[in-house]
Amino acid sequence: MALGVVHVHYLSLLFLSLVLVEIHVTTTTTTATAAGVPAIIVFGDSTVDTGNNNVINTVLKSNFAPYGRDFISSQATGRFCNGRLAPDFIAEALGLGHTVPAYLDPAFSIHDFATRVCFASAGTGFDNATSHVLNVIPLEKEVEYFAEYQQKLKSYVGKSKANKIVNEAIYIVSIGTNDFLENYYSLITGRFKQFTIEEYEDFLVELAAKFFTEIHQLGARKIAFTGLGPIGCLPLERTTNVLHGGACIEEYNKAARDFNFKMITKFHELNAKLPGIRLVFSDVYETVLHIIQNPSSYGETVKAQTVGSSKEPQPMQIVASEMGITEGGTLESQDQENTNLSVEEEAGTWKIAGSRHNWGRGRVPQYSNHLTGGVDRHVEKVPPGWATRGDRRETIS
Repeated sequence: MALGVVHVHYLSLLFLSLVLVEIHVTTTTTTATAAGVPAIIVFGDSTVDTGNNNVINTVLKSNFAPYGRDFISSQATGRFCNGRLAPDFIAEALGLGHTVPAYLDPAFSIHDFATRVCFASAGTGFDNATSHVLNVIPLEKEVEYFAEYQQKLKSYVGKSKANKIVNEAIYIVSIGTNDFLENYYSLITGRFKQFTIEEYEDFLVELAAKFFTEIHQLGARKIAFTGLGPIGCLPLERTTNVLHGGACIEEYNKAARDFNFKMITKFHELNAKLPGIRLVFSDVYETVLHIIQNPSSYGETVKAQTVGSSKEPQPMQIVASEMGITEGGTLESQDQENTNLSVEEEAGTWKIAGSRHNWGRGRVPQYSNHLTGGVDRHVEKVPPGWATRGDRRETIS
C-alpha cells in the first residue's frame, strides 16, 4: 500500500477471518498440528511486510515511531502498522507463534522460519517496474527467496518433512495497490503511456497468474489472495484531493474493482488448470469501504482538520521551490514529448498549465495519459500551496 497507511486491528482481524474461513481450515484445538497447518508463508507488499525493508537500501522503511507503538515490545519493527499485521494474527490463531518473522531479518534463522516466514517487501507490486520506484524487493525476487528457503528447510528438517511443510502450509499473498498508486497513476515509470488503465489491469492479472503458477511449481497449494480495497480512499489519496474536500478518488476505486473482478475470473481458470491448488480470493473491498464510510459503527471517531491553515510552507510551494520553479518559470516534462509547463502565481493562487499535465498525487508535476494533442489542463489551487487534482478546466484548441 501507499506510504503512510496506518493499519488498524479490526482490518487485520477481518482479513484473518476471511482467510481461515475461505481456505477451509477447521480447527478443533489451538495447535497447528491438529489444524493440519504446519506453516504460514507470506508474499506481498507493506500490508504484510514484517520487516524485510529494514535491511535493504530503500527509503521506504517503517522502523521509527510512531510505527510499532502498540506492538508487543512497543517498538517499531519494520511493519507499516501501529502493532501486528494480519499474518501475525493468523499465525497466532494457528498456534504457530505471535508473529511472522521477516526472511531477511538477521535476528531469525531457519529454526524460526520452519513454521512461519515472510518474504514481503513494502512498496512492491506484481509489476517489476513498481519495485524500481522506491528500490524495493521485486516479487520475482520474493519467489527466489522462497526457493532458497526451501533448500535451507530441507537441510534443517530433511527433504521429506520439508516437502510436507511446503505442500501443507497456508500461503498469504497481499499485493497490487502499489502497481496502481506508486506506478501507473504516479506517472513515473511510463506504464501510463504504454497501457490504458484497462490494459494495465489485464497486464497485472497475467503477471499474477505467472506468480501463482511459479509458487505452485515450487510446492504451494493453499493460497489466499487479498483483493484490493478502495485504494482511492487511502489517506494519502484523500489528503491530496483537497478541492473535492478530501473525498475518495472514484477513478482509483473503479480500477480496484475492475482488477478484483478480473482476478476472480483468473482464479477460476487457475484452480481448474493447476493440479491440487486451492486459490482463494478474499474480497474485502465492500467491507473496508463500509468501515471508511461509517467509522462510528466500528467505534472510531473522526476529527475535522482545517487544511492550509499552517503558516509553514505548503506542499506545492515546497515542491516548486525544490524543483527550481519560480513565477513565470518553466519545467521540462518527464514525458518524452518536449512538453513544457509554465508556473505562475496569481492573486495568491498557483496556476499550473500545460498540454499534458497532472499533479500526480500532489508530489511533483507529472503528465496524464488521459490528454492528447491540443488539450490544455489548468489547475487552480485553493487554498494557496495545496496540490490537487480538483477543479480542472479542459479546453480543446
